[in-house]
Amino acid sequence: MATREWVRFNESSKAKRNREQHVELNGGLFTKGKKGWKWTATPVVERVTAPPIPKTETPKKKKFGLG
Repeated sequence: MATREWVRFNESSKAKRNREQHVELNGGLFTKGKKGWKWTATPVVERVTAPPIPKTETPKKKKFGLG
């Protein structure tokens, strides 16, 4: 039995549009196989960055004013 998604991406009259929208929302790509179009997700690569170095501020001199 075919799943709802398989029918949307293969047998529907709007299959091409449905595949394009799915790629826009979720990334990845569709490849044509023996049994129809198959979606494969692209692996998510997270970049690890070093935490920002906090800036040290010089202490401000207190002003004693007359007034």
